[in-house]
Parts: sequence; structure tokens; C-alpha cells
Amino acid sequence: MHYRYATLAGFFALLIISISAVNSGIARFEFFPNVPGDGVQAQIIMQDGASAENLQETLSRIEGAAYEVDAEYRRAHPDDKGLIEHLIFYTQSDVQANFMMSLTHPEDRNISAFKIEKLWRDKVGNLPNVAQATLLRRNQCWRWRKD
Repeated sequence: MHYRYATLAGFFALLIISISAVNSGIARFEFFPNVPGDGVQAQIIMQDGASAENLQETLSRIEGAAYEVDAEYRRAHPDDKGLIEHLIFYTQSDVQANFMMSLTHPEDRNISAFKIEKLWRDKVGNLPNVAQATLLRRNQCWRWRKD
């Protein structure tokens, strides 16, 4: 216990250096890093009064857009396995449905889940009779809203 104040001063010096390194940007820190996942989900909520046929048309459009993105990727990269491993959807009611798209492993494709998600979102476009469409993936949430 001969050097207790020197030890305490050394600890505080290292603490100050560590905090200033993070604040200055020398040491990068992200509380929730933006990591691509292997899955993308979409949730659709139709407007009040929308028919079951409208929901079915919307589901067909979203599913078709996902397979179009996969087909375009397969044409551009014929040696790869594609993008979609599994695609399922289920309805929770007459006005709400969920999609879950399981992507192939990142080693088997040349583009990230971020890019796949953006391509899918762009391919779907504006959805008629939809109150809210939410596209989800790990650590992120984007919403399509009817303006």
C-alpha cells in the first residue's frame, strides 16, 4: 500500500485518456452497430375497409418483388446460389400480414443484406390501400407510409 495514490492517479489518467479517445473519434464505438443479418421481415397493415382481395393483391405484389430481386441477382451472378433461401408469409387478420425472408449465407452471395433490403423496398414501391408497411431487419426499421 505504499503507492496507493500513484495507483489511483494512474487509473484516473487511463480513464481520462480512454474517454477522450472515444469522444475524439480515435477509438470508434457504436452502442448498437449496424450489422447485416440473414433475414428480412415485412409487416403489412391495410387501411380500414380494405377487402381480403386487396390484401391478397398486396401480398402477391410484395412476394413477386422479392422473387424478382432474386431472379435479377441470379441472372447477374449465375454461379451463386441466389439471395432467398426461404420466403414465408402469414396473415394475422383480414387487414394484417407478415413476411419473413430468410437469405442465403453471406458467403454464398455477393451483396449485403442492406442492399437486398433496399432492392426489395425499391421494387415494391408504393402500395395502394395500405395504412402501414414496415420492413424490418436486425437493428433497423424502415416504414413505407402512404402520404
